[in-house]
Amino acid sequence: MRASHCWIWCPMFEAIATSPQAVDPFDHLLARRDMATLWIMRILLRMCDEDWLWKRPSLRRQLFSRLQLLNVQVADEEQRHLCIECLSCTLDAMEEQASLYCHDPVLAANLDLLSGQLSLSSLEAKVLSLAVLLRSDDLIDQLADETFRSINLPRQLAMVLDEPIEELAQITHSAGLLHRTGLIEFSSGGPLAGNISVKRGSLRRLATISLSSPDELFDGIVRAAPHGQLQLEDYAHVKETLDALHHLIGEALERQRTAVNVLLYGPPGTGKTQLARWLADQLATPLYDVSPHEMGGISGTGERPDARLAKAATCLHLLRGRRAMLAMDECDAIFGEGTGPLSGVAANPVKAWVNDLLETNPVPMIWIANSVRDMDSAFVRRFDMVVRLDTPPMKQRLKLLEQACGQHVSHAQLRRIAAADKATPGVLTRAIDVMDRVHAHGGEQNSGALLESLLDGTLRAQGHPTIHMAYRHSAATDYDTRFCNANVDLDALSEGLRRTGQGRILLYGPPGTGKTAFGHWLATALERPLVLKRVSDLQSRWVGEMEQNLARAFEQALREEAVLQIDEVDGFLQDRRYSSHGWERTQVNEFLTQLESFEGIFIGSTNLLGGLEPAAMRRFDHKIEMGYLQPEQAWLLFQRKLSDWGVGMPDADDCRRRLAGLTRLTPGDFSLMARRHALIPYRDASTVVGALSEELNLKDGPARRIGFT
Repeated sequence: MRASHCWIWCPMFEAIATSPQAVDPFDHLLARRDMATLWIMRILLRMCDEDWLWKRPSLRRQLFSRLQLLNVQVADEEQRHLCIECLSCTLDAMEEQASLYCHDPVLAANLDLLSGQLSLSSLEAKVLSLAVLLRSDDLIDQLADETFRSINLPRQLAMVLDEPIEELAQITHSAGLLHRTGLIEFSSGGPLAGNISVKRGSLRRLATISLSSPDELFDGIVRAAPHGQLQLEDYAHVKETLDALHHLIGEALERQRTAVNVLLYGPPGTGKTQLARWLADQLATPLYDVSPHEMGGISGTGERPDARLAKAATCLHLLRGRRAMLAMDECDAIFGEGTGPLSGVAANPVKAWVNDLLETNPVPMIWIANSVRDMDSAFVRRFDMVVRLDTPPMKQRLKLLEQACGQHVSHAQLRRIAAADKATPGVLTRAIDVMDRVHAHGGEQNSGALLESLLDGTLRAQGHPTIHMAYRHSAATDYDTRFCNANVDLDALSEGLRRTGQGRILLYGPPGTGKTAFGHWLATALERPLVLKRVSDLQSRWVGEMEQNLARAFEQALREEAVLQIDEVDGFLQDRRYSSHGWERTQVNEFLTQLESFEGIFIGSTNLLGGLEPAAMRRFDHKIEMGYLQPEQAWLLFQRKLSDWGVGMPDADDCRRRLAGLTRLTPGDFSLMARRHALIPYRDASTVVGALSEELNLKDGPARRIGFT
């Protein structure tokens, strides 16, 4: 038996050592000089217990068939000992000429091709070839599954490959090239077959198909992305950022810089993937995507963060030296967004792998996510640029709609649809495409109604307001400043805001006095969109999320050159001296910071002026009280409404006297009367006055009864 630094003693060796007679090797096995046969012999005689060979007749028949030992007799113990002796003697003779053994020509040529592309050492290629045979050769896989579990992986490999344990320990480390290329994952504590996990199912093709390039091997992992469908004008709201991004990636490609990474994030449908494709088109550079599935791959591997990172690593090594870009779409889970099996402590290997990719990727890489709320700051600092894409401004949404379906849908209808800021370009283009297909198939539905119906379905499913609700919140109402009892001339204020383009206004007063409606009216008067937010729109159960939502509201208004109005602003501006929680003070601080730096038009409204943060009060240019209607205002508005409804007023003096006694009337009360009239029309003016009186009585709540009921 040839001495080796990696052999161990096992029952088979003991049987051979006690044999009383010399035996000859199986000469036909020596003539093969086939590496796979040598490894089978080493696994069988060095790493397996003898008993399984006699207890597994089906596997023994498969083994003997491969070794062409079908006529060997093993009926009794003496024949079995003799068989083992002959096999051992054969292995000794094979070891003497082991340097002459080689792989099948197809596998050998493919290994040379892949080693050159991935810069594998000869030992790394040797380990890879064993992994390939474990996956492609059923006999070797079954034998490797019967090996001793008490031996660690480097020693197991040393016993098969006859190579130094120390070098194999480095190769199988997580920092080794085979792991970092995403080809193999190593573990320990099991049989040899269980300690080598092949991450790329297509690797088994190395043993069977002659390849002309490594790309053929990984067909489906790296796929060329299609050309972008959007144009530069679709990204006008981020043009400066886009220019910087174009120069960054362009310079990296020209100088072949490594570790260039860009993060694009934002709500689904805002054009992140299309932006990456547009950028590649502009730079005349192929863009490749990390495919969720590969030919011959393991089912479901694309769903796990570690599997996606393995694919990305393989892609990057295949693209090394080329002029190319790589896109990693939908990578939220990789950055800790999900709550799957790799979150928490188990995510540490994934984190290390991501950091390695960010620091070593040989071609520019664009990472795309919907949310980065839970992203580790260690990731963020490694990106050269971080770009958030929000829904484009209303002007751009309207332009997209006009270009796509302006010939089928009226301009008024398109303006109504464009008012929905949650209808992202992705949602709009898909709905338009469906509408076109319905009409092409003979559908006769009204185009505008069909488009709105399709969008409403998606918006509802996403938890957003429908087109009707969004338009209702942004459209101008029937507002007349003559019926607002404000302590400032609202028409003069409007002209001042038009002239300067900026201002911070606080409206306060009882409900129904026209505070919210003023924002609608002002936006229409200034020919600007209105971004209307309520506290409920900005609140979140996540710590820090409300501050981010608030910042995004200011950013949106600035981007769209819109009037920003936040109702119930007292929810953000409670006096910090009376805050009982740290997050309450943080919210106030964030609001004050945003308000101070905002260079647009802001309107805040509140029913309760008392208890507001003093520092906030100083930041508003005008604090405007919106009070109850003056008697003359109430009388004029009463007359207008009766005229609109076609209701007569036979006793005008009596109605005016009674109306003057109602001292807490608001424009909102008359809007309520209009809705009531639509349901049950009023008979005369006196009935309307009575209804207004009843409504005022209810403002303080119904009278409470004393005693038991």
